[in-house]
Amino acid sequence: MHVPSIIKTQIGSGGTRQRHKRTGSRSGRRWLAALAAPAAITFMALLAPAGVASAATAAPAGGVPTVTIYLSNAPTYCADVHNNDNKAGGIVDLYLCKNAKNDHWLYVGGVACGTGGENICTEFIDTKNTSVCLSMNGARNVVLQNCGTNGGNPPDESLWIVDTGPENGWRNFSWGGNGDLAVAAVKQDDDLFGVNASSPCGCQFHWSVP
Repeated sequence: MHVPSIIKTQIGSGGTRQRHKRTGSRSGRRWLAALAAPAAITFMALLAPAGVASAATAAPAGGVPTVTIYLSNAPTYCADVHNNDNKAGGIVDLYLCKNAKNDHWLYVGGVACGTGGENICTEFIDTKNTSVCLSMNGARNVVLQNCGTNGGNPPDESLWIVDTGPENGWRNFSWGGNGDLAVAAVKQDDDLFGVNASSPCGCQFHWSVP
């Protein structure tokens, strides 16, 4: 795979980061059939003191790993909360890890999901506001939303599963096959979104594969 060139940090007037929105349709119905598979994702993990991870619906206790989520073919780029907007609705985009201010997440694995309540899902909790999580909303935009049920019916939009095969990344549980985590290009401030990565998309969807 061709690795796009690393671009320079882009800062707008007054120090506000400029966003690059994905073009094209984000519509499509949800696929609720999500697939669980052996982990094909690794993280740059900064481990907190040893302990047991808490439930995703509560503020996590000590011992939950703090991680960054980065592109496999451009590991200097991470998923980052845009412009320090650490509240529900905040946009998550791509940013140079070394300059990012909001690229760390509390990794809570083994979350129950699915009709059988299997403990196969993961939540990524914002370290600066532990009431919100990395989520994929109804338009397949990747944003911060309340952890747990998000105020709606299950399966909720803050749950993720590892996705192996050609996708080889992270898949949103609520969106299923149309919810593979992606970004249009290795470009600073490009918004993250959901896509069916099994179909050609011309986008980047391999996350932290060694």
